[in-house]
Amino acid sequence: MTKVPQVYTIETAAKAVGRTPQYVRHAIKSGALKSTLKPREGYKSGSYHEITAAALKAWRDNIGTRAGNRADGRTRYIVYLTPEEFQALPKNIQTNAKKAYKPKAKAKV
Repeated sequence: MTKVPQVYTIETAAKAVGRTPQYVRHAIKSGALKSTLKPREGYKSGSYHEITAAALKAWRDNIGTRAGNRADGRTRYIVYLTPEEFQALPKNIQTNAKKAYKPKAKAKV
């Protein structure tokens, strides 16, 4: 059974969310991820960031959500149409979807 830490460093937080340490540092610097700066014990200078499990979970739940993106991963578009264009939209979408979808030929064995 794996024990989940209550406090993470930048490196352990990066492993936990599947990102790079640079990505986590950028999130801390931008304010998206809350952390506490602690001095290193036994050293005259230097410090490290402590990230709580709650802060990491809150940040992880918001990774990848930006203005214009939907929670399900699809991009949201704002489309400006005339009433006539709006009426023709479902037909155009179906026609263009059929053109765009071309099944790949099966490999000959």
